[in-house]
Amino acid sequence: MFGCCKCFKSSIVNYFIFIIFIFVSFVFFGCGRAWKGSIIVEEQMKIFPKESEITRLNLPQSVPEGVQWDFTLDNEDVPYISIFDELSGRLLYYTIDDGGEWKENKVDPPEGDFGYIAGKSPNIFFVNDRVHIVYLSSSRKDKIPRMRFIKEAFLDSLGIWRCRIVMRSQEQEFKFVKALFSPVSGKILAVFLDNNEGALSLVAFSPAQEEDTPFCGQDEPEEPENEQKVNVIFLGNIHYFGQGEVRLKNKLDRRCNPMERARTPSPAGFSIQLINFQRGVQDMTGFISYDPILDYSFWIELFQDDINQYIKSEENQKSDENIYQVSLTVNSQNEISVLGFNAGQECLPASARGIYYNLEIPVKDQGKIIEANLSFQDGSTQPIKAIVVSPTVVFFDLTDVNIPFFPFRVIMKYKGMPKFKFVSIGKSIRFPSCAADKEGRVHFAGFNATPPLLAAEYGFIEPKSFNIRTSIIEGGGGGIYTQGTGGTAIAVTDDGYPIVIYFAPFEQDMKVAVRLQNTWLVAKKSTESSTGLSPKALITSDKSFVAVLVPTITPDKIKFSLIYVPITL
Repeated sequence: MFGCCKCFKSSIVNYFIFIIFIFVSFVFFGCGRAWKGSIIVEEQMKIFPKESEITRLNLPQSVPEGVQWDFTLDNEDVPYISIFDELSGRLLYYTIDDGGEWKENKVDPPEGDFGYIAGKSPNIFFVNDRVHIVYLSSSRKDKIPRMRFIKEAFLDSLGIWRCRIVMRSQEQEFKFVKALFSPVSGKILAVFLDNNEGALSLVAFSPAQEEDTPFCGQDEPEEPENEQKVNVIFLGNIHYFGQGEVRLKNKLDRRCNPMERARTPSPAGFSIQLINFQRGVQDMTGFISYDPILDYSFWIELFQDDINQYIKSEENQKSDENIYQVSLTVNSQNEISVLGFNAGQECLPASARGIYYNLEIPVKDQGKIIEANLSFQDGSTQPIKAIVVSPTVVFFDLTDVNIPFFPFRVIMKYKGMPKFKFVSIGKSIRFPSCAADKEGRVHFAGFNATPPLLAAEYGFIEPKSFNIRTSIIEGGGGGIYTQGTGGTAIAVTDDGYPIVIYFAPFEQDMKVAVRLQNTWLVAKKSTESSTGLSPKALITSDKSFVAVLVPTITPDKIKFSLIYVPITL
């Protein structure tokens, strides 16, 4: 039986009223209808629609890869939306004006032809009541646009957009970036793909300030040395795609198990979501994602205090605080593992031998292993190769090492990173999304694509034991995943009651699922589109609605709508 998921403290009758209310709301308030609801921000006298169409953008030739839209709510539940328009190559920004109508701003590039593309993989959030957006951009020097920059834009005190380059990549282009603001450290945390290592890298940097940030369109000087330098603190590679034996084989011989999918995670099921939450008195940051090589989804969480302490030690140049040394004694040949690989022209060697070692403090990345040696009783030493299999596991490669006698010691010195908790949440869970309740319980949703299933699935992670409990919402009739279509979003009340919003691949109906004891009730909302993409969901401050950013595809447009799903009466 499914675990003890908390529900609303109301009777069964109220549950049925609740689900009927959702159905009635869907019937009377269509997605494309600009109906102006009763939510009023009295101080600014803004009235914004409970459901409305935001915009329709021209459809590119193929379905956009990844999630190219995001939104947030302010303290008064006014929505702020960022969208990458692939055809125009611009970052667009939408919010509600005083008359309740959607207003569009071209953020980067601004109006005019600036010769570059910006806005891919946008992330919108507030820093001290000011809107910031972190996203990807090409260079105006590119003949063929490539996403070489991670950039940050924000609205200044005069309501003008300012932009700066946070990071640049010389050889590889960025595939995506996810970012949020951490109030504890006062830094923006960002996760992106390290193409060389096939890893998710975690970095931190201070938010841009008005006095030293140029206007958008003027943020790339002719000479790189004249560019504003941003102090980006590399926290570490927090997950390696294919980590474990697949990565080890590849590191021992590049021809073993090529990892091209790690350099370009498949959009057919890949997603990543970064959130802040609280567990007791602890401020936490975590993210959920999908590993396309190992075909599983996972959750990673960190204490913000640990992140803050690490950042301070790096900023104060006390990096020696993060240097660690491990030592183990090997008494016999039996303690050395022999790994058998597939022999043949495509994968050599046929076997390797060495020692796996679990680290208490994660290693920052492969390049941060300072030294690794064998130390013998006669005082001699011999250097060896230490391969980072995952952030918490290294493999000491002894394949070609001559070991004259036992016992001997293996000694490694390395640069560490903040501790974190890694949880695998299931095989073949695609398009994962997550949210947390006030007790720090993490809830997630996704599509279970384990053959022959194609089912919408919900689950949660217990905070102390990290036990996982899952439940099928609907489906299981079989099917396949296709690039770009479908997606899930989840919101959860303070009491731990989940609301799951999703589009199954190639289905035009948006579905909202709520849990009635041990039964899922699903409401359908027709979008009058050919299919839906990944939605985004946030609970309003009064806990009575889930605001959902809904992207759908019409024959020639991508339509974006904001829908408010009621969760209380």
